Amino acid sequence: MATVTIKGLPEAQKQMKELQAKVKLAKKKGEKRAADLIANDARSKAKGGIKAEIYVAQDDISTTIVGGNELAAYNEFGTGDFAAQYLAGMPPEIKEEAMKFYVNGEGKIPASPFFFPAIYKNQNKVVEYVNEELSKINK
Repeated sequence: MATVTIKGLPEAQKQMKELQAKVKLAKKKGEKRAADLIANDARSKAKGGIKAEIYVAQDDISTTIVGGNELAAYNEFGTGDFAAQYLAGMPPEIKEEAMKFYVNGEGKIPASPFFFPAIYKNQNKVVEYVNEELSKINK
């Protein structure tokens, strides 16, 4: 059996691996920029100690925005009838979350949304920022 050698293949493979690493880094940078924007926006609307509990975590696989401590959801959605009122016009995934805080309908905490409004307002920034970071590759 004959061996075929492709001239320049090792160098092309090396360049492809380098480009792949640059693309991965650009994606992470863009995601982090957007997540920081969302977290800052949420902090600006959050009440009390919840502000300090909002942060961005990133690893090799994902970028996560932590929306506060265990009490943050009660502020986001309200409790009792306030949580039920918050449901009007909300997408199903938010309704499902908010209903967890309805419990017996006797809660007295009004909804003070901070997290979901920040996400909806800035969600398109993810693609924009990733594209900006990708455009910087090999410039």
